[in-house]
Formats: sequence, structure tokens, C-alpha cells
Amino acid sequence: MNDEHQRLLAAYVDGELDAVSRRSVRRLAERDPEARAYLESLEALNDNLREAFDPVTEEPIPERLSGCVIGHAPRRRHHPYLPAALAASLVLAIVLWVRQENLDGQMQDKLVALQQQILQLRHQTLENVPSGSSASWVGSAGTMRVEVTPVKSYRTPDNRFCREYEERIEDENGVEVRRGIACRTGKAVWPEQSSIIVPEGT
Repeated sequence: MNDEHQRLLAAYVDGELDAVSRRSVRRLAERDPEARAYLESLEALNDNLREAFDPVTEEPIPERLSGCVIGHAPRRRHHPYLPAALAASLVLAIVLWVRQENLDGQMQDKLVALQQQILQLRHQTLENVPSGSSASWVGSAGTMRVEVTPVKSYRTPDNRFCREYEERIEDENGVEVRRGIACRTGKAVWPEQSSIIVPEGT
């Protein structure tokens, strides 16, 4: 079996041949045990890849990649024959890349949602909790706890109502303590003016 036969067998499995060429490949496989074994290995590889990775075709294309595939008409492939192992490796690399892109997007969404929860807790606490008292929020998985304590309230020379506060965030990575100042601009709206991270216990 030569390289031309290998290319024909790969094109047969990929569905790229016309009816006449497909009959020629079947005749080749019938009379050549090596070609028949090679064809069976390619078909088995195709089946395994389809079973393992078909669910990925249902996943959305990451936005950063959509420009690579939209607006380009499909072209008939004229690539040299790729060995089956290399083709499988390329497919796996692409699948893992797409899945990583999706995971990164999910992690970013979770981070934004977490930041919104902390911001909401801070605004509500500064709006309703007296100085020296605290309010807290615990994440749904119980891996994070946030506590906000107003420390002092005052009015600025331009008649803005401001509060100093301490924010303590505890998660699996440890504890972070921040001290900040926020000034009220509306009901339960306290934009942060400044903040610093301080060692715990100071």
C-alpha cells in the first residue's frame, strides 16, 4: 500500500470521494489486506472521535473565535494526508481549547457576579447599619464570607455624607481586610472614594 492509497482511504472515510472513486476504494480494500486493515483503523478512529467529541459541537463558539469562522465559504480540502494519530491530536487540541475558552468565560461571569454581591452588601450596610455594627454575606458554596463594618460617619465641607468602613473578605486563599471611604449619592448608592488593603488585626 502506497501513499496514494493512504490518501484515497482517508478521503473515503472523510466522505470526499465520488461514487466511482468510492467503489475503487472498496475494491482495493477487498483485494489488499493491508489496505483493508488501514481503512478499518481509520473508521474506528472516526467512530471514537465522534463518540468522544460530538457534544462539543453543541457548545457555542467563543466570541473571540467567531470571526475566524463567519463569512468564509467552505473550501474543498487539498491538504496532504495527515496520519491518523496526528489528526486525532489536532482534533483533541481544538476541543480542549474551545472548552478552556468556555470555562474562562464562565469563571469571568462568576467573578463579576461575586463582585456585584460584595458591592451590594457594602452599599446596603453603609445605608442602614450604624457605625460599629457589621453586616455579612456568605457565598452559596460556603467558601467565602464577606463582612462590612461602618467605622465613622461625617459630612464633607461640600455637604456630602460620607462613611469610613472596613471590609473583611475570607475565602480559601486567606483573609483580606480593606479600609475605605464612600460617599452617598443616592438611596443605597455609596460610590467608593478610596480604599487600601491593611494587614489583618491592625
